[in-house]
Formats: sequence, structure tokens, C-alpha cells
Amino acid sequence: MAAGTFENGELDQACRQVGRFMYHFAAVEKSLDRIIQKAWELDDTQILLLASSLNIHQKKKIAQSAIDEQDTSERWRESARSELKKLQKLSDERNMFAHSLFHMVGKDSIEFDYFSAKGDREAGKRVVRRLEEMENKFRIMNDLVLALNRIRRSMRSLLASREYVYTFEHHTGYPHEWLSEISEESGKHAGSVVKFVPGDTEDDITSVTVAFPSAQLLGEYVRQYWKGVCDDDFIDEQLDAIKTRSKDDI
Repeated sequence: MAAGTFENGELDQACRQVGRFMYHFAAVEKSLDRIIQKAWELDDTQILLLASSLNIHQKKKIAQSAIDEQDTSERWRESARSELKKLQKLSDERNMFAHSLFHMVGKDSIEFDYFSAKGDREAGKRVVRRLEEMENKFRIMNDLVLALNRIRRSMRSLLASREYVYTFEHHTGYPHEWLSEISEESGKHAGSVVKFVPGDTEDDITSVTVAFPSAQLLGEYVRQYWKGVCDDDFIDEQLDAIKTRSKDDI
């Protein structure tokens, strides 16, 4: 059917649904841009300039790199990667919506003058999307926006200075002076005391939190002080308790 021959509101109906798809896809892409913005500490103007020169696949690769560099669990990174994978199919759909003429088929479907080049069930056929199917895609894209925003909130800037932090707590097998020694030794190994919790009396120390620029160095330090007092399982648990933080954090 030629463009401009729609009657009885069919053009408005089709354009409204295609416009809604493009709106939701733009929201997904904006959320992806914001991941890149946070990872590289770009201001609003900088991310707009950068985003306008990148296609969705390039943005995905950049966001993927930022996710891979996060000091998080592998489970978190894998979950984030799985959300990014959803972009491929949506991007293919977006290209069809953006570059194809379309018209209503009956009252509940839109046909696109588009042929799938892939070896799937739509190959060599004009693509038809039912309105109900499109509503589901809107929900999928809305959920993806929420997921990408959660990823962004959980991320840290790749440009931020990093430290590795561990809290030594008073052990009944050690005198309180042992924690004082930790404070002194920390400075000798390029570490720093970031939190000091006193005990009930002037000479008591409840805990000392130290920060090191190297996870490996701090791990050796933790192992050294627990060795001979606790078993290997306990020491492994303590190594897992090493946290990361930005130097700007308190």
C-alpha cells in the first residue's frame, strides 16, 4: 500500500505504535549512555557529543569494557553482560522500524516493507508485528531501562583512585597491643589506617581498618597476621572479606 493512502485512522494507529517503539528504544540507549558517562566521569555535554558519534554496537562494547573492569563479583558482571546481550535483538528491530515503510494489516497488526536477511522463519518475507506483540516489546525495553540503571548505580568510575580495605578486629588470643602493631606496620607497607575504634579503656583497641593500594599486598599482610592462630579456612574467609573503595569514600 502506498504511503498517504490510509483511511479511518490507520495511519495514526501505525505511526503511534512505531513512535512508541522508537521512544522506548531511545530510553534504552540513553541508559546505556549513562553507564558510559559514569564509568569515564563525563559531564552531560561530553556524553552527548560522544554518544552522537557512536552507534549502538560501539556503545555496547564500551559499556561491556566498563563492566568487565568493575571490582565486583563475577556473578554481578555476568548478570550485567546478560542485560547488554538483549540490545542486539532490539537493535535489529529498531533498524526495521526506522528504515521501513509500514501499514496496518487489519486492526491488530502492522506490516513492514522489510525482508529479514537472516536464516530464520522471517527470511524472504515481509515482517508483520501484532499490536499485542509490540506492547510486550515495550515492556521488555522498559524493564531493560530499569536493569541498565541498576547496573549504573552499582558501578564505580574507572578513573577513581582505588584502595583495598580490611578491618582487623580484636581476637581473644591476642593482646590489645597487637592491633597497635598493625597500625604501625601498615605505614611501613604503603598502607594507611582509615578507621580506629578504641575499646572500653584507654589502652584497649576494638578494631583497626587499614587500606592498601594493592589487593595482593594487603592479602599477604592479612595472611601473615592470622597465620598460626587460625586455620586456612578462616584465613581464606578473611581474604574474601577484603573490600574495595574509592579514596574519596569515608
